[in-house]
Amino acid sequence: MVSLKLPEPSWNHPLFPSLRKAVQKGTLIVFGSVADRTETGFSDVDLLWIYPDDMPSKEITRTLFKLSRIILKYDHLQHHAPFHTSESGARKHSPLPPEALEGAIVLKGNREITLGGWDNGRNILERLARSVIKRSVNPPDNLYDLKSFLSWLFLIPALVFRTRGIGLSKKKALIRAPEIFKNADILEPASYLRKVWPRPRSRLFSFVIDISPNPWRFNNHLARLIFKIPDELKKEIPDDFWERSRAYAEEALRLAGR
Repeated sequence: MVSLKLPEPSWNHPLFPSLRKAVQKGTLIVFGSVADRTETGFSDVDLLWIYPDDMPSKEITRTLFKLSRIILKYDHLQHHAPFHTSESGARKHSPLPPEALEGAIVLKGNREITLGGWDNGRNILERLARSVIKRSVNPPDNLYDLKSFLSWLFLIPALVFRTRGIGLSKKKALIRAPEIFKNADILEPASYLRKVWPRPRSRLFSFVIDISPNPWRFNNHLARLIFKIPDELKKEIPDDFWERSRAYAEEALRLAGR
């Protein structure tokens, strides 16, 4: 069990007012690049919402959909929903590794939180690594799937370190990846793609997300259809990128003993 004391933000972000308004109860935490102010056009909006144990299920769902609409209208390519759990659930089992909350901030609710344990990440690592291997054979033709692919590459080192009993934030794990990966050089072109990433905007996409009862039911299908990879970005992808990505994922499985 881990106890964390998180600060409130000393600055404002365009999303903060609407995120606060969407959550009437519980504690809302922002982590990742939005929280530590290293956000780029590639960045997701990473949220953790810890709600009261007695909160009705319909109210939980309604709040999650409000948060989801906000982040999907900001980043049309967001590929994961807000992390969420009840207060007692958080104490029993953390919904994400505690090191992921390094640099996190509290937008609303309690500044002190207690999180239970998190597993060694082997199952998630295996799923992501095998997804990279599978996708390397048939590279994506749209920004949504390409962003997912790059995100898998960036997350793998932290998961490999965790299987070895070393808890590192994603950022620190990427820095230390060359210590254990022979194929860590694939992270250089992947990081460049992240740096020049175009964050697309679409009124049609935002409209569909606004009117949809469940915004996650349509976001990935519509994003794949609308947001193709621009020619300028395609030119930045090395010819051997997919082959090297496969080798990197296969190495990750070996390092984790899978």
